[in-house]
Order: sequence, then structure tokens, then C-alpha cells
Amino acid sequence: MTNNRLPNSVQAAAYTVASLQMCIALQFMMINPIFYIMATDFEVPFDYAGYLNAIFTGFSALSGLCLFWLRRPIRARTTVPLATLGMAVLTLTCIWVTDFWQLLVARAGAGLLSGFILAPAMALLINHCPPRQRGSVIAIIASAFSVVTVLGLPSLSYVSIHMSWQMGFIILATITAITAVVAFQFLSLGPVRGSETSSDEPLTFRTTLAASLNGLAILPAFILMPILVPHLLINGLLSENEVSSLFMAGGLASYLGTKLSGKLCTYTTPLSIVTGFTLLLLASLASLALFQVHAYVFYALLSVAIYGRVVAGSTLSAQYPPNSYRIRFTALQLTLTNLLSCLAFTASPLLVNSQRLEGALWPPIFTAVAVSTLILPLAATEITRFLSKRVPTPRPMRQTTCHGALLHKGEPDTLTLSFPAHCPFFTGHFPNHPVVPGVILLDTITELCLMPKSNQPWTLTQARFFSPVHPEQVLTVKQTRSEQALHVILFCHDQKIMTCRFDW
Repeated sequence: MTNNRLPNSVQAAAYTVASLQMCIALQFMMINPIFYIMATDFEVPFDYAGYLNAIFTGFSALSGLCLFWLRRPIRARTTVPLATLGMAVLTLTCIWVTDFWQLLVARAGAGLLSGFILAPAMALLINHCPPRQRGSVIAIIASAFSVVTVLGLPSLSYVSIHMSWQMGFIILATITAITAVVAFQFLSLGPVRGSETSSDEPLTFRTTLAASLNGLAILPAFILMPILVPHLLINGLLSENEVSSLFMAGGLASYLGTKLSGKLCTYTTPLSIVTGFTLLLLASLASLALFQVHAYVFYALLSVAIYGRVVAGSTLSAQYPPNSYRIRFTALQLTLTNLLSCLAFTASPLLVNSQRLEGALWPPIFTAVAVSTLILPLAATEITRFLSKRVPTPRPMRQTTCHGALLHKGEPDTLTLSFPAHCPFFTGHFPNHPVVPGVILLDTITELCLMPKSNQPWTLTQARFFSPVHPEQVLTVKQTRSEQALHVILFCHDQKIMTCRFDW
């Protein structure tokens, strides 16, 4: 029976990374609902909020690009807390600036540091997570956006409106500083070979496509969001008093979408999930454009579909890189997500005129959202096709010595082998595993004893395990071949460990 429960250390790290994601999301998402207050103090137009969001995500993309090309090892436990603490300090400096350009500089610095937070943290986490449970882990991380929508934005907006916008930044800086301490405490999963080292794997179009899946999943929402609330207000689908409750309802729906998608990832393929949630997203857009459905119903469907796509797309992209390439790949992934966010935030005001929001959803914006929605299934199909054809790379799993001649005429052949203490085993198994999994023993026996000598179909007809095997123990493999079968016995210091039989 398979145990689907995450180890405590991995679960704690997952919630820590989700907290980091929440802090970064709040850094640019809180600007929109409160900037009309800030604009008065800085004597700038209300739409200058877009510049603050663009400079934050733009510099985050820049630092992510630097991290992608960096060849030196990155230590997540030290890099992530220090960068998070620096972001908290720069967030706090916003309360003392007097000019808008000074605010831009502070937000640029915070965005620059944010690029050094998620990539190392997520790479460390994903490398320690069993592959079948990565969907659940990514769902935990994606649920940070739900927390932001349900609790973060309403709370900070309330404080900023009823007290001062400076108090909102003070609270955000405090939350970020506390998260830095939490990251130092819980991002201590231990070293993984290759997880924190650079790789010279070339940057190809397919690699870029795999890294862009997360950004493509959320791209339609970023195009639509800047004009969604004005559209709903102008057409009488929503009142000003209902804006906060709309986002809270959307946050709950997005949490449902992340959990649902994470569960589905353990039962079916990410491509199937992406396709299903894409159809739901298109249906919600059509309902808004054609039938003018209730705002709450539309936004709930939109949130479920968007965040379901995010989890499925991220799960698929997590299957692409080897562990040695994961930090650079994650940095590229976050960089592309930030670049796509900048493009979406820029495209939205260019595609719509505030005087044309009355009536049905303005055709250019609807077309842009619909087209961007269809890109993800196409990209996911290509990556899925590639992963299905990819041949696994050889694993340096053991040290083997051969004694005597190869098997012929039924004579025994003896092999001596051992598994290193930090053997990676299968992807998803933890280093310093207390015992060598039985399936690894069978895989090794098949590769060493059977595959080089068998040119005909075979069947594993018997396998019995008598005692566990620990890493670094010296094992002896004795095998006997006949015309009908191959018998293998595994010993450790004359103690029988396993027997198996392959029939032709």
C-alpha cells in the first residue's frame, strides 16, 4: 500500500516556500488596491501603479536571469533568508520616501532580491519530494495566492485605507522579516547531490517552453485583471462595496482549484488536467462576454480554472529538468513568469479604452485573453510528447566487481556490488535512505545479470526478500542460468538477502 503522506521535513519546507511565495505576491499585488491613496501623496496619476508593478516584476526577472547564468553553487538555506530579509528592509524604506522616483528605486531593489528567493527554495524542495507527490507540494505553494486574496489583500487594504498606506508597508515588512526567520529554520532538508550545483545543460527552445508553462498558465488572468473590476462596476455587475468580498470569494475558489488539481495529479496526467481547466476557463470567459453572468459566479470559475492550470503546468514542468539543473531551470521559470507578467500588465491598458468598457467585454481584450488561454495546452502537449520519448540517463547507483567468467553452460557467475551512502536511487528517494528499496535491488539484478545476456522475452516469476540492505554494505550476487530460467541469490556476509527467478 502506497503512503501518500509527505515527510514532515518536506511538508514544513513546502509551507515555508508557500510563505515566501505569499510575501512576494503581496509585494506587487497590494499596490493596486491602495495606490489611489498613495497617488495623492506622491502627486502622480492613479495608473502609475502599473509602473510600480512593472519595475518590481522586471527587476525580479533580471535577477532570475542572473541566477540562471550563474555557475557557482547556490546554498538555499543562507541565500533565501538573507534575500528575504533584504526585501523586508527595502519594503520598510518605502514609508520614508518622498518622491515617486525614490519609491521606484525601492521597489526595484525589492524586486531584484525577490528573484533570489523562490528559485533556490523551490529547487531544494522539489529535489527532495517524491515525484508522485510533487503535484501536492506545488498545490501547497500555489495556495499562497489564495491566502493573499482571502486574507492578505483585504487586511492590508483595510489597514491602508483606515489608518495609512505607510502602516500597510510596515505590516508587510514585518511579515517578510518573520518569513526570513522561518525560512532559515525550515529550509534545512539536507544536501542533495546536484540540487545546489550548476549545470552546463544548453538552453534550447524546448527548455524555454517547459520553463514558461507556469507563466503561460496564469497569463490570461494577468491580462484580464487590470480591467476586470472597472468592467464589472461600469456594467452594474458589481458594486464598490462588493469588491473586497469578490476577491475573498475568488481566493476561496482558487484554493479549491489548487487542491483539486494537486489531487488529480496523483491519478492522471498533467496534460489532461490542463486541458480540462482550460475548457473551464474558456467557458467562464464566454459566459462573461456573452451572457453577463453574476460576477461572483464568473470570478469563482475563473479562479478555479486559473489556479488549476498553474498547479498542473508547474507539475509538468517539474518533470523536465534533472536535479543538477533544477536551480537554473527554476530561475529561468520564474524569470519567464515575471517577463510574461510584465507583458500582460503592459498589454491590458493598450488593448482597452476605459470609455469602451461599457457593454460586452471589449473584443480586443477578450480575443487576447482567449488566445493566451489556448497557448498552454499546446505547450503542455509538446512537453508531454518530449518527456514520453526521453530516454533516462544512466544512474551511477552502485560499485560493481565481477569475479570469474561470464555465465555459460549453467556455470555460476559471482558479482560483488555495493550502493553508496548518498546514492540517488530513483528520483524522489531521499539521500541517506536507511535501506536500499527492494525495487532498486530488482532493477540492479535485471540490469547486471539479465539484460546483457538475454535476447528473448523473459518474465519475473519469483522474488522473495529476507532481510533489508543498507547503503555501503558489500553484497554478493550468485546466479545460475539454465535453458529455461535464470536463478539469482543475493547475499550479505553469507546471509541470504533476496532470491529471484526469471523464466524465458
